[in-house]
Amino acid sequence: MWDIISPLFKGIHGELTDELKYLKIKHEIKDSRELIERLAAKAKLDPLSVEFSQHLDKHDKLSHLRDEFNIPKSRDVIPKDVVSLNPNESSIYFCGNSLGPMPKRVKELVNQELDVGVNGHFTHPYNRPWLSIEDTVVEKTAEVVGFQVSNPSVLNTVSLLASLEVFSKTSMVQLRSKSILLTGYLEYLLVKQLNGLGYKIITPHDPHQRGCQISLVFDEDKLDKVVKGLLSHGAVVDERSPDCIRIAPNPMYNSFSEVFRFVKALKTTMGDLGFKFEAKK
Repeated sequence: MWDIISPLFKGIHGELTDELKYLKIKHEIKDSRELIERLAAKAKLDPLSVEFSQHLDKHDKLSHLRDEFNIPKSRDVIPKDVVSLNPNESSIYFCGNSLGPMPKRVKELVNQELDVGVNGHFTHPYNRPWLSIEDTVVEKTAEVVGFQVSNPSVLNTVSLLASLEVFSKTSMVQLRSKSILLTGYLEYLLVKQLNGLGYKIITPHDPHQRGCQISLVFDEDKLDKVVKGLLSHGAVVDERSPDCIRIAPNPMYNSFSEVFRFVKALKTTMGDLGFKFEAKK
């Protein structure tokens, strides 16, 4: 999302390194809600409209990464006591802070290892001998966390490899740029559409003091009903008893349209619980 937000910044001349891009983001973006309104004004769209969410998706250069993951259907994420309103639609999977969806490549890599047999310890048809399996992830892991894996299990390592391969298709600047905008858009819609009635945001407003999540606190007797209401719309969040949910749109596989759908689902759920809303100006 650097390409869509950078025209709003002053003093950019020529191509910047990733480090300079990140410093520019930290310096220029102090209020993500103001950023949303500036982008909407530039696009001549209502920031509360579905068209604006589609506009942001159109300019999302990380949208292709969604195809790297298995996103469960709505029918697959609900408990037996909840009726799915849209069972065949993809779920709104906003629980990546706790357990993200599986990269599709994991199944392929694991199945390859299951078919190799004991000879895979020294020789391997896919050039991943088990004796030195950690060598397959050392370089990619160092880019992310800076430590070396030693004596790992084979299946754990190839699963990690699948995730690292997805990371290698982007950069932290690209991920962080989208994350700030994606989470800021979520916060903007929550404030403007729901007016804070029935919940309180406890996550810092400053986009540089939070990751890709917004935590909401409800009255204790409302939490279970809110979570079940969201699940009926196919929306998965991280329930933190007794009174909190974490909403975590992930820049790798979530879209702005999903954020729009989520807030609409939450508004419907809260309306069913008796809350009335008027959009803020």
